[in-house]
Amino acid sequence: MGGWLHRAKQCGVITESAHLTMVKRFSAKGWRKAEPGDPLPKEHPRLFDQLVYRALAEQYISEGKAAELLGIPMMRFHKERQLETSDAVAHQ
Repeated sequence: MGGWLHRAKQCGVITESAHLTMVKRFSAKGWRKAEPGDPLPKEHPRLFDQLVYRALAEQYISEGKAAELLGIPMMRFHKERQLETSDAVAHQ
Protein backbone atom coordinates (compact mmCIF):
# COMPACT_ATOMS: atom_id res chain seq x y z
CA MET A 1 0.00 0.00 0.00
CA GLY A 2 2.88 2.32 0.76
CA GLY A 3 4.33 1.72 -2.69
CA TRP A 4 1.04 2.56 -4.35
CA LEU A 5 0.76 5.69 -2.24
CA HIS A 6 4.27 6.80 -3.22
CA ARG A 7 3.61 6.10 -6.91
CA ALA A 8 0.33 8.03 -6.79
CA LYS A 9 2.26 11.04 -5.48
CA GLN A 10 4.94 10.64 -8.19
CA CYS A 11 2.31 10.53 -10.93
CA GLY A 12 0.48 13.57 -9.60
CA VAL A 13 -2.65 11.61 -8.71
CA ILE A 14 -2.45 12.89 -5.13
CA THR A 15 -0.83 15.99 -3.69
CA GLU A 16 2.17 16.07 -1.36
CA SER A 17 -0.11 17.00 1.55
CA ALA A 18 -2.51 14.12 0.79
CA HIS A 19 0.49 11.79 0.64
CA LEU A 20 1.78 13.02 4.00
CA THR A 21 -1.68 12.65 5.57
CA MET A 22 -1.98 9.07 4.35
CA VAL A 23 1.57 8.17 5.46
CA LYS A 24 0.71 9.44 8.95
CA ARG A 25 -2.54 7.46 8.95
CA PHE A 26 -0.73 4.31 7.83
CA SER A 27 1.84 4.78 10.61
CA ALA A 28 -0.83 5.35 13.27
CA LYS A 29 -2.61 2.14 12.28
CA GLY A 30 0.64 0.16 12.09
CA TRP A 31 0.23 -0.44 8.34
CA ARG A 32 3.76 0.65 7.45
CA LYS A 33 5.11 -2.51 9.12
CA ALA A 34 2.26 -4.93 8.37
CA GLU A 35 -0.53 -4.19 5.90
CA PRO A 36 -4.09 -5.10 6.87
CA GLY A 37 -5.86 -8.19 5.56
CA ASP A 38 -4.63 -11.55 4.41
CA PRO A 39 -1.51 -11.56 2.24
CA LEU A 40 -2.00 -12.37 -1.42
CA PRO A 41 -0.73 -15.75 -2.58
CA LYS A 42 2.71 -15.73 -4.15
CA GLU A 43 2.55 -15.48 -7.93
CA HIS A 44 4.20 -18.06 -10.15
CA PRO A 45 5.01 -16.72 -13.60
CA ARG A 46 4.06 -19.22 -16.31
CA LEU A 47 5.80 -17.71 -19.35
CA PHE A 48 9.10 -19.54 -18.80
CA ASP A 49 7.31 -22.88 -18.39
CA GLN A 50 5.34 -22.24 -21.58
CA LEU A 51 8.52 -21.43 -23.48
CA VAL A 52 10.17 -24.63 -22.24
CA TYR A 53 7.20 -26.74 -23.38
CA ARG A 54 7.15 -24.96 -26.73
CA ALA A 55 10.87 -25.60 -27.25
CA LEU A 56 10.22 -29.25 -26.41
CA ALA A 57 7.28 -29.47 -28.84
CA GLU A 58 9.37 -27.93 -31.61
CA GLN A 59 12.20 -30.36 -30.77
CA TYR A 60 14.73 -27.69 -29.86
CA ILE A 61 15.35 -29.40 -26.51
CA SER A 62 15.02 -32.92 -25.10
CA GLU A 63 12.65 -34.04 -22.34
CA GLY A 64 15.63 -34.27 -20.00
CA LYS A 65 16.62 -30.69 -20.72
CA ALA A 66 13.02 -29.52 -20.31
CA ALA A 67 12.79 -31.19 -16.89
CA GLU A 68 16.13 -29.67 -15.92
CA LEU A 69 15.04 -26.18 -16.98
CA LEU A 70 11.76 -26.56 -15.09
CA GLY A 71 13.70 -27.75 -12.05
CA ILE A 72 11.70 -30.97 -11.63
CA PRO A 73 12.69 -34.65 -11.66
CA MET A 74 12.04 -36.65 -14.84
CA MET A 75 9.40 -38.83 -13.11
CA ARG A 76 7.36 -35.75 -12.18
CA PHE A 77 7.89 -34.28 -15.64
CA HIS A 78 6.48 -37.44 -17.27
CA LYS A 79 3.59 -37.56 -14.81
CA GLU A 80 2.65 -33.92 -15.55
CA ARG A 81 2.83 -34.51 -19.29
CA GLN A 82 0.56 -37.55 -18.98
CA LEU A 83 -1.98 -35.42 -17.09
CA GLU A 84 -1.86 -32.77 -19.82
CA THR A 85 -2.44 -35.43 -22.47
CA SER A 86 -5.45 -36.92 -20.64
CA ASP A 87 -6.89 -33.42 -20.09
CA ALA A 88 -6.60 -32.68 -23.81
CA VAL A 89 -8.34 -35.96 -24.71
CA ALA A 90 -11.13 -35.31 -22.18
CA HIS A 91 -11.87 -31.89 -23.71
CA GLN A 92 -12.31 -33.21 -27.26
